[in-house]
Amino acid sequence: MQSTAKQPLSWMSLLASISQYAGPGIQLASQDVHRRRQIMAALKTLEGMALVRADPKPGRFTAGLQLLCENGTSTISSAISYTMSDDTEMYVETPVEFFTRGWVHVLTNSEIAALLMWFDRLKYNGVVVGAEEGDPVTVTYVTGDVRQGLYGLGREAYETHQALDAYQLLDVIRPEKRYDSGKWEGYSKDDSDLLCHRVSLAPAGFDRDAGAIVEDVLKRRDTGGFWRRPMFSTPKRFDRFRMVSGDD
Repeated sequence: MQSTAKQPLSWMSLLASISQYAGPGIQLASQDVHRRRQIMAALKTLEGMALVRADPKPGRFTAGLQLLCENGTSTISSAISYTMSDDTEMYVETPVEFFTRGWVHVLTNSEIAALLMWFDRLKYNGVVVGAEEGDPVTVTYVTGDVRQGLYGLGREAYETHQALDAYQLLDVIRPEKRYDSGKWEGYSKDDSDLLCHRVSLAPAGFDRDAGAIVEDVLKRRDTGGFWRRPMFSTPKRFDRFRMVSGDD
């Protein structure tokens, strides 16, 4: 639970706390005490959802715990242990830096839900395209009916692509005739004009300190009224795309 010289990463080190050191003198509780209370409260919540089991008896996590199957069907008398997914099962791959660099703490619930959707789309519905420079890029898109029907996400979650692009976690590639405002150049009722954004993962996007990046972008958002990347940020490998017919 706590960090050591051999194991610097621990639950305590990964947990955010609103408490701050107030200097010498009498204090009601230290930062470590707050974090330990948060961890114990979280474990008891997970225990109530049948996702973990305390060892040796319910509610006592001091000796250890057992991870249970993620479907929550375990019972007190019949625990189903958690097992790692193999290549025959469908699962979402999340970068470890999503947790270790603090993104899990600073992104909104809608942004995290949308991010998990994009991870899934890129893994199972992505298309590899060649870039002008560097390695090929995997891109994907999602239509409104798939977003709502398959993932259960409304328009609010979809609009988070603007923030995730500004944080440089995703590279959002807009159709050639679509303005940043979402309006179309020469709009008509022909459905073929209404192309979805394409999305790819930004290289090494999760490797940076989440708090500093998000704070900088939000300050720019409050000042300018729109989402944009910080100055001197890494250029996108693609910025616009256009559809061409087989005759072009």
